[in-house]
Amino acid sequence: MYTTPWKTVAGGLVASLVFGATALAADFNDVSGYWAEPYVSGLADRNFIGGFPDGTFRPSAPITRAQFAAIAAKAFNLQGSGGNANFNDVTRNYWAANAIAAVSDNGLVTGFPDGTFRPEERITRAQALVILTKALGNRYKGSSQALDKYNDVQAVPDWARTSIEKAADAGIIANFPDPAVIAPNKLASRGEVAALMYQTLARSGQNLPPLSIGLIGGGQGGADRGGALSIERIALSPNKPSLQPGEVLNIRVSASPGATGNFSIQGVAQSLPLQETDSGVYEGNYTVKRGDQENNARIAVTLRNRNDSITQEADRRLSFGAAPTRPDFLEGKLVRGSSSTIYKVENGRRRAIPNPQTLQALGYSFDQVVKLPDNQLNTIPLGQPVPSQPFFADGALVRGSGPTIYQIENGRRRAIPDPQTLQALGYNFNQVKKISDSQLNAIPLGAPVPPSR
Repeated sequence: MYTTPWKTVAGGLVASLVFGATALAADFNDVSGYWAEPYVSGLADRNFIGGFPDGTFRPSAPITRAQFAAIAAKAFNLQGSGGNANFNDVTRNYWAANAIAAVSDNGLVTGFPDGTFRPEERITRAQALVILTKALGNRYKGSSQALDKYNDVQAVPDWARTSIEKAADAGIIANFPDPAVIAPNKLASRGEVAALMYQTLARSGQNLPPLSIGLIGGGQGGADRGGALSIERIALSPNKPSLQPGEVLNIRVSASPGATGNFSIQGVAQSLPLQETDSGVYEGNYTVKRGDQENNARIAVTLRNRNDSITQEADRRLSFGAAPTRPDFLEGKLVRGSSSTIYKVENGRRRAIPNPQTLQALGYSFDQVVKLPDNQLNTIPLGQPVPSQPFFADGALVRGSGPTIYQIENGRRRAIPDPQTLQALGYNFNQVKKISDSQLNAIPLGAPVPPSR
């Protein structure tokens, strides 16, 4: 039996855009200055999307229907029927079968009249918007008037018009540099998907900072649109990981003016008042009391006016009356702080992984990384770095001491069943690299390559 690897095209995006690597946009080497950088950063920070092992995000690259389904299943936390996708072109062992089943079971996709899903087709902006508006449920109704502000309404396909009216009403249609263009028939890029997904999650009630880049009436970032409340920044002082009795926590919030506000400290105090000391600036404080004991407490701010309310957490956590403690669930996990270094927690210590190649060679993917506040990460003692491991790119052929030949695809090894299939795939035996069994076993096993007929 022989084996073939999977393709980077599907896997790189899956390990990144789909399950969400933990790298921030600032860590990607190809998004600085890109219009959707804040969207990419916001979703990557929450592990909804991520990048490729080479440190890129590839914001202008297209995305397939299967990849988009995997993103949606992850971002909306959808559960499906365990891989039975109910489409005649999606097999149970297809890499995205579970995700496709999840979006199908939850009513986000129906496929095509011939019973296919066409997972490898690239998705258009119209198709993406149809799926995303279904995720919004009944929050927005949509109307033909909602499309009046766009210049290419005539390009909207009839089958997508109702959904795109709903998307316009919800304010999730992001396009750059011209927000007045829907571009429904254009292939969606990874960067555009990040923007559309971000706006949909925000409109679905996810606690995301408001962004308006690419939206009608928006600009280059910052405040929300339509008069809704928005919180731009929550600053905590003093800048230290823990506060002791008698010390004062000061909180300063930059947000929409004219609201009433309060803040809560998880496990310590609730609904503490905020005062608007200047237009759009809210301030409050809390003096730590004897007996306050809470590790890594969340600080949440709530603002309200007559028409809206919003709650948002501060970027960092604080401990009260105690030093921050290390979570007990991290053994064997991958973690990182605000820097780009990824660690493996082993025997209670964090071991730095030297490069993306080693991470993938060890059988991990970026979506498995848990992002921690720096003060929490620093409670884990530092151990020896993980030794560098070889990396095999998608398309490489490898074998160990046995006769099976594998093709690397999406970071996994897929067995090639016979010489005929090897030749049909365009390979020859001279391209096979022999590696040690330990190196081979470090590469996760994928589904076998179907035999050539």
